[in-house]
Amino acid sequence: MTSKSNKKNKKGSNQKRTPKANQPKSGPANAGAAKSQAKPAKAKGAAYTAPKGRATVSSGTSPGKRKRGGSGWGLVIAGVALVVGIVGYGLYDAIQGGGDGVTDAAEFDLPALGGDGRVALTDYTGQPLVVNFFASWCEQCDAELPDYTRVADEQEGKLNFLFVSSNETGDWRPMADRHDLVGNYDLAADVKGTNGNGLYRSLGGTGGMPMTAFYDDNGQLLDVSRGALIGPALEARLQQLGLLT
Repeated sequence: MTSKSNKKNKKGSNQKRTPKANQPKSGPANAGAAKSQAKPAKAKGAAYTAPKGRATVSSGTSPGKRKRGGSGWGLVIAGVALVVGIVGYGLYDAIQGGGDGVTDAAEFDLPALGGDGRVALTDYTGQPLVVNFFASWCEQCDAELPDYTRVADEQEGKLNFLFVSSNETGDWRPMADRHDLVGNYDLAADVKGTNGNGLYRSLGGTGGMPMTAFYDDNGQLLDVSRGALIGPALEARLQQLGLLT
């Protein structure tokens, strides 16, 4: 049996305890909160103080988000525009027959075709000169060139021949190669004008091809023939002008 004294003791132990007054709990969480309340707030736009060893970023810009300068891209764009302008001008100049040379019929001076050097009217002083204009698209040029090269071979040392690429819109080389012009005869490139036809225009050319100019041994223009001179037609014209001996 349980003694009465034990019951009294149990009853006394079950009595309600008086609650203590609310007090702030101590611990890591509350310590952090207290620190955050004590830390003063930063004003907007204030300078950012970098840790030791790092550069300080100017106010209003957070680390890792620095603004990139635009001067680099500006230089790149300007350079591209310059290159495009140069290339565009080069293409325009080529289409318009640009180039260094004199296209006056009385004193022409043209760049050599297919190589370095110059070809001038004064180079032929002392002998008559036949100047034949050709172009890659000209079928009549292709038809008459065999007779021109034949007469040039027959009259070598007495009569000079100069073949000039003019009004060219394509590639002059295939036609010149077909007739063995390169390396065997004097070749020049017409310049200025439209599609390189300055000398052609100076001699009265109006667009049709072929065309041939005849000079005497003093460089004086004797005649200009418009159209093809095929077969005996070339020799007949040379005889009329007193250039064929």
